[in-house]
Amino acid sequence: MLLDGVEQTGVLTADEERGYIVRYCRDAAGRFFLNEDRTEVVREQVSGAVRVDLPARFWA
Repeated sequence: MLLDGVEQTGVLTADEERGYIVRYCRDAAGRFFLNEDRTEVVREQVSGAVRVDLPARFWA
């Protein structure tokens, strides 16, 4: 999964046509951010040039 040519991790949703991904938020140390109740990981939607490269084993 690439966003503006940079590999992304923690991606939940990606849309090449609409140009966005939804991913988990991380701090500078790479740890996930939790919401105030500490019940789930915070997510963010980021826009840009999205490219989804799936290994051949995922092709139908």
